[in-house]
Amino acid sequence: MLINVMGFTMDTAKLGKLLAWLTISFAVIVLWLVTAFLLAGNKDFALPIPHNTIALFVGLPGIVASWVFIITLWRLAGALNRSPIVWVGLTIISSPIGPFVSYFLMRQKVLSALKVSSPKN
Repeated sequence: MLINVMGFTMDTAKLGKLLAWLTISFAVIVLWLVTAFLLAGNKDFALPIPHNTIALFVGLPGIVASWVFIITLWRLAGALNRSPIVWVGLTIISSPIGPFVSYFLMRQKVLSALKVSSPKN
């Protein structure tokens, strides 16, 4: 179904898929940060593999998820006729709290656009 958001036509399925990608990448970023803090604070316990190996396997998905988050945020902002450079720029500048704020604000905007497009019963 096509919706008209501020004079811009967008497919609701595409909007939903982009929101799903944003949510998945945000969840991976949160898990990445929690794991990094837990590993940084517990250097006394013994592990069967070195800490740098764990950091590699924890860090790579976090870095990839961060890029996916930024690219998806850019595409969603453009799809909702917002300024992508403002959304992404403020997210990066205000890190580490920026992704949390931008995720919930963008999620709210996408859900309200989808709610407006849904037929009323």
